[in-house]
Amino acid sequence: MITHKIINLLIALAFLAGLALPVLAATQTSDINNALNGLTNTAVDAKIINSASDTGLNSYQILGRIMYFVLGILGVIFLGIAIFAGIQWMTAGGNEEKASLAITLISRATIGLIIIIAAFLLTNYVILKAINITKPL
Repeated sequence: MITHKIINLLIALAFLAGLALPVLAATQTSDINNALNGLTNTAVDAKIINSASDTGLNSYQILGRIMYFVLGILGVIFLGIAIFAGIQWMTAGGNEEKASLAITLISRATIGLIIIIAAFLLTNYVILKAINITKPL
């Protein structure tokens, strides 16, 4: 019973962190835009790029950032579950049922982490290939 409450709390905290991060990022948008405009102007002056319109995010880059964000949140959830299961295992106090439940939770979280890492690697590969394909020569 307590296990479900703690897992629900971890999921709720991860969800709230996911909601709070865009708000925090939005407050720094004007500073970032000013810095990016300055860098773009410098690149145009140095003839590294032809015009300011050469820069900017395309749909693949936006999709990649969203996917990286989601995978990062999943990693945070894994960390919370792993810490919770480790605490459960250490505080089992000889209770075989509680210890086996904690070991099962750790093994499932590890399988989830492997899936998250595989998804990250696959996403990274696909997004980078899509960006390289769409770049002008």
